[in-house]
Amino acid sequence: MSFMFNFNAHDDEGEHTNNKFNNASVDVSKDTKETKDQKLISLPAVEVTDFYNSSVISKLPFKTLTFGEHFFQIVNTKCIEKELLNQEDAIQSSKTVLDAINAHSDLVPGTYEGGLKIWECGIDLVKYLSSSESRHILEVKGKVVLELGCGAGLPGLYSLKAGAKRVDFQDYNIDVLKLLTQPNVVRNSTEQHCRYFAGDWSGLNKIATEHKLRYDVILTAETIYNPENYSKLHDIFSTSLTDDGVILVAAKTYYFGVGGSLDTFVNYVRSCNVFTVDTIVTIQEGVPRQIISLKRVCAS
Repeated sequence: MSFMFNFNAHDDEGEHTNNKFNNASVDVSKDTKETKDQKLISLPAVEVTDFYNSSVISKLPFKTLTFGEHFFQIVNTKCIEKELLNQEDAIQSSKTVLDAINAHSDLVPGTYEGGLKIWECGIDLVKYLSSSESRHILEVKGKVVLELGCGAGLPGLYSLKAGAKRVDFQDYNIDVLKLLTQPNVVRNSTEQHCRYFAGDWSGLNKIATEHKLRYDVILTAETIYNPENYSKLHDIFSTSLTDDGVILVAAKTYYFGVGGSLDTFVNYVRSCNVFTVDTIVTIQEGVPRQIISLKRVCAS
């Protein structure tokens, strides 16, 4: 089944309504060339358990977002970069994040993947999850949920609000989890049944295999911009999704400058013959976007 949204992400909800990593302040072609020409060492995957205390988090600026009957108090990502620069010593943010901020770049290959921004497909995914139409595809209440490439973690936060049994969050950069994701969870959930993982998807796949991590629902937005990562993303899907689980992928139809596209990703998934793929949402206003669902072939 498929239905269509006709809305644009508002400025107070999603900061970037253009293609990810395709704004004038970012030398996308250079970043892409560096990714291809240099052998980058991926960040090892680790479970994150040590976070900033309340005295640090209380200094971060927050704002309110509303989705249906749910509202969220989240770190205001439009202001967080300024706060990091002003409070560098207190917050102890990693040099890679500060380098990205100073370079006005959303992509530092191998170290930072734009996690301190809210991208519009994350907004799309939460709007879909909070809609009545989503009940035909999945129910998060009582389920174990994983959000990959979480950034602010809005889809995961919605899942917590909607009664998920547990929500795990993954982002490439540990500072994104410490400065954005976990503070958002603490601010919005009295019972935080959550785990946090930082690093590369291949490392997360090893953790999921060793510890038998399994998820009923996997959510991810704006994570298919680099075709070189499709195999890693597919592997973690295959390893950690339960037999009757559901994956929702929200993405732009094409990512200019970095080569990824929904067609390329869907073709890759279908070539592996592990998951079925269905388009469930099409958004035509602004940059074309979709939400697709994946289910195991054996469960279809």
